[in-house]
Amino acid sequence: MFESTVLMASLKPALLAVTACAMTYVAVVVDRWRLLRLVPAADGGVAPAINLAMAIRIAAVGIAMAGSLSGLAYSGVADDIGPAALLLIVEGVLMMILIAIATVVADIVVVPDIPNTEAIRNGNVGVSVVEGSVLIATGQIAGASFGSVSTSHPTFADLDTAQEWIASRLAHRP
Repeated sequence: MFESTVLMASLKPALLAVTACAMTYVAVVVDRWRLLRLVPAADGGVAPAINLAMAIRIAAVGIAMAGSLSGLAYSGVADDIGPAALLLIVEGVLMMILIAIATVVADIVVVPDIPNTEAIRNGNVGVSVVEGSVLIATGQIAGASFGSVSTSHPTFADLDTAQEWIASRLAHRP
């Protein structure tokens, strides 16, 4: 028979992956709402259709979220399932904030003459691809930093080794 600790250890990556998928779904729903909130409804109150540019941006948000959180979900975080899931949720919320900041930066810095959200609502695929690229890059950078922070816990021994390495390099300078 399996002990509960063995069972939890084997189910932990799956539970963290489900949590990461849920956070990705929430981010996609929030981005879809942000894109469609100011678009007037068609006759009969039907929600407006999503065009290709909107679909590209929504997909980019999903890729950014999945890319940033999947590394943590499968990294083998040493904590129990509760703290690991809490860390994943906190980093998911942080990633949603980073995505919102990245869309503002892309709107102001990358393409300053075009209001990105309006262009995407009007079906401008080029603007959507540029903004999607910024979002995916943000997700990859955040994923790399989230993974390295959550899986490595520096110790004093690591600090001593680093100090010894620096001292040896400084001693051999001409």
